Amino acid sequence: DTPVTLQTLANWMISVSDNGATDTLIHLLGRAPIEARMKDAGHSDPSSNIPLLTTVEAFALKGNNFNDLRPVFIKSEDAAQRKLIESNQNRLTLANVDGISFTDGPRFIDSLEWFASPNDIARLMVDLRARQSRTLLAAMAINNGVGPVAAADWTYLGYKGGSENGVLSMSLLGQRKSDGKWYVVTASWNNPDANVDTGPLVGFVTRLLALAAKTAS
Repeated sequence: DTPVTLQTLANWMISVSDNGATDTLIHLLGRAPIEARMKDAGHSDPSSNIPLLTTVEAFALKGNNFNDLRPVFIKSEDAAQRKLIESNQNRLTLANVDGISFTDGPRFIDSLEWFASPNDIARLMVDLRARQSRTLLAAMAINNGVGPVAAADWTYLGYKGGSENGVLSMSLLGQRKSDGKWYVVTASWNNPDANVDTGPLVGFVTRLLALAAKTAS
């Protein structure tokens, strides 16, 4: 068998939003270093994402199997939340993610989620570009999220998206062909009461990208 490398995991996580790859990277790298990088990148409210939840932990907590634990977690401070997660590792497993809970729509997206404002995303993209990692930029460019026509005016176009019931996010880092300038285009659509439609947001982001490619600055 071919060994799975950190780069391969990162490629899967970014290009196809592979939750398993995401969680494996969190376990390998550790929560604390990732939380520290989030702070260093200038996140406006890092406490909202501390402790950094794996996707299994988050979706387990959102489900009906954890109606007892969820309100305690949401109301607790960072240290208490971390202790709660650590003391319930034997329960917060994939086997205890209750998929039936999600058939009716969004689940606690305003209180149990991974949070970032558009400015947080923009600062993170700037921070990532400043690292000048060819491996990182290549991973982000595997799937540009908008297709070849929308990418035609860009020398480089990297993308990371995310979605769940009631949540859709698209963020792009691009270098414009016309003058070599770098831009970030990011948008999120959140509805705690109903699922959101991918089509309108993709169209909106594609239009923003086109405007950024042609607007003088």
